[in-house]
Amino acid sequence: MKKFEEKTIRSQPIFQGNIISVQVDEVALPDGNTSTREIVRHPGAVGVIAVTEDKK
Repeated sequence: MKKFEEKTIRSQPIFQGNIISVQVDEVALPDGNTSTREIVRHPGAVGVIAVTEDKK
């Protein structure tokens, strides 16, 4: 099985706080397309998002 690898093209810091930082990365995919990744960095925690409605 071929290893799936993305390459970061560009990284834009959005927020830098005392506990978390947020960035948006543009990445190159193995098939030649590009995609966006929204990344939250934290020294160690678990995040949970409760969804109470099914919005389509």
